[in-house]
Amino acid sequence: MIRLSALVECGTRALIDAALGPWTQAEESQCTALCRALRPGMLLLADRGSKGFALARSAAATCAQLLRRMSADLPACRTLSPDS
Repeated sequence: MIRLSALVECGTRALIDAALGPWTQAEESQCTALCRALRPGMLLLADRGSKGFALARSAAATCAQLLRRMSADLPACRTLSPDS
């Protein structure tokens, strides 16, 4: 069995980059590796399963923007509400 994580463009669903590894490889490490394909001006949308400082640090180093859905029990840098 393998684990595949992909960086995909939302509008066209074009494949930007992919990471492939053994099933035992953590998804977080694959997502962090995919940050190599991010560029300034890109917006990375990540779900609440894609948490961790390593991912946030790797994404920030590319000057891409990171928008991440978080669990309610984790602190947020800035919380966006429907009214904001």
